Amino acid sequence: MAIKTGKENHVAVKTEDGKAPLGGKDVGTTGKPQPGGKPALLPPPEERDPVPWEQVELPLMPHTLMQCRWRDGTMRAARIIERRPLKGSDTEWEYYIHYRGVDRRMDCWKTLEGFDRNTIVPPRLLDELDAKTKQPKYEEIESEDDGHHGFSMQKIRAHEAATKVKNVEQIELGRHTMDVWYFSPLPPEFAGHKKLYFCEYDLAYFVSRDELMRHVQKVRIQHPPGNEIYRNNGVSMWELDGDESNGFCRNLCSLAKMFLDHKSVDCCINDFMFYVMTEVDERGAHVCGYFSKEKNPQRKNNLSCILCIPAYQRRGYGKFLVSFSYELSKIENQVGTPEKPLSDMGQVTYESHWARVICGILKTHQGPLSVKNISDMTMFTDSDIIDTLKRLDLIKYVKGQPVLSAPMDVLDEHLRKAGSAGLPVDPRKIVWTPHPSQVMNPVTKR
Repeated sequence: MAIKTGKENHVAVKTEDGKAPLGGKDVGTTGKPQPGGKPALLPPPEERDPVPWEQVELPLMPHTLMQCRWRDGTMRAARIIERRPLKGSDTEWEYYIHYRGVDRRMDCWKTLEGFDRNTIVPPRLLDELDAKTKQPKYEEIESEDDGHHGFSMQKIRAHEAATKVKNVEQIELGRHTMDVWYFSPLPPEFAGHKKLYFCEYDLAYFVSRDELMRHVQKVRIQHPPGNEIYRNNGVSMWELDGDESNGFCRNLCSLAKMFLDHKSVDCCINDFMFYVMTEVDERGAHVCGYFSKEKNPQRKNNLSCILCIPAYQRRGYGKFLVSFSYELSKIENQVGTPEKPLSDMGQVTYESHWARVICGILKTHQGPLSVKNISDMTMFTDSDIIDTLKRLDLIKYVKGQPVLSAPMDVLDEHLRKAGSAGLPVDPRKIVWTPHPSQVMNPVTKR
C-alpha cells in the first residue's frame, strides 16, 4: 500500500489492485469517484464510512473513532486514546476514550459494550515505522483544543502525550469520594492503584484506608500548618510559605493536579505563598480549596493557581477565593491579575467576577468615572477593566472617541448574567501583612 500526505490533511491511499482500502470509498475531496484509477484523496477519519463490524480487527487501535455511550445513555462521538487487557481476561480489552469536543476531565475507560459497533472507523496504517518503537505506524487524529485555551498546538500535543491517561480514578478525602479529572505525576509506588486515600489534615496520601487510619492516629495538628489570617462563619483562610511548609504544599499541588489540566507540580514550591481555605468544625479544619501566589511576581499577578475541590463546589467558594485575592491586593495597594492562560472554569469565574464588580460600581457611582478610578477601587488592572467593558459592549465610539455607555437596564441584565457574588469576604476579619518579598516590588507597586 502506497500512502502519501495530500493537501488539506487528507491522505492519498492506493492498494495494489487500485481499489480503495477497507472502510473507505474510492473518493476524492469532492466525494466523487476518481477516474483513471488514480489514488484517491480520502477524507479525514471523521468523514469516512464506518467499517462493517464483521471486518473490524480486535483489539481496536488507538485513534479509532466511534460513537460511545455518554453518562445519560445517549451516544456521542469519541476516539480511543489507549487500550489495555481487561483484568482477569485473556481475550477482552478495555479502552480509554475521549469524547470529541468535551473537556478531558470526562475521559474514561470503556469496554466494547459501551460502543456503537456500527460506527467504528479505524485509523489508517501508514507505510512507515514509528521512530521510537519501530512498530507499524498508524495515522493520528489531530489534537483538539478542548480546555487548552491559550496554548499552541505543539504544546497541546506534548501535554496530551505526557498526560493522556489518568493514573488514578478516584480519591477519598475526609467524608468525600471524588472521581479524578486529570493525570497527576505521583511517585512510582502509587502507579496501578485506582483509588488513593488522602488525610484531610496534612494531605498525605495512601493506597489503602488502613494505611490512612494508622497515619491519622499520629496526626497532632488538625489544620494546615500555617497562619490563620481569616475566620468568619465557619470558614478560615490560612497562609502557608511554600518554603516552610514544603511537604503540605507539595501534597496540595499533587491533589490539585488531579483536577487542573495544566497545573505544574515541577515548579519550585519554595517560591510561592499558599492561601488555603478550610471549613472548620469540631473535628478540625477541612481543606476545601486554595490559591497560590508568587513571592516575587515578575508581572502584576496576584494569583498563580486556584482550585475549589469538586466536593466543595457550588457553594460560592471559588468566587470567595477570587474576591479574597483582590482583598489582599487592596491591603498591599497593588493592582493584580491572575496568571494567564486561565482554565475554562477559571475563565468563567473571573469574567463573571469582573463583570459583577464593575457593573455594580457603574450602577451606584455618582459623578465622573475613569478606568483608573475603577482600578483604585478594585485593584483590577487597567487591561482587565477595559477588556471587560468591551466584552460587555459598554464602550461606544462617538466621532472616533471611546465613550462609556451604561444604561441601567443594560447593567441590570449584565448583573443578572454574572450571577451571585458567592460567599462574601468580610475585609474586617482579615488579619494579614504582606510577605516581605512583596512589600517593595517595583513592578507592581503603585
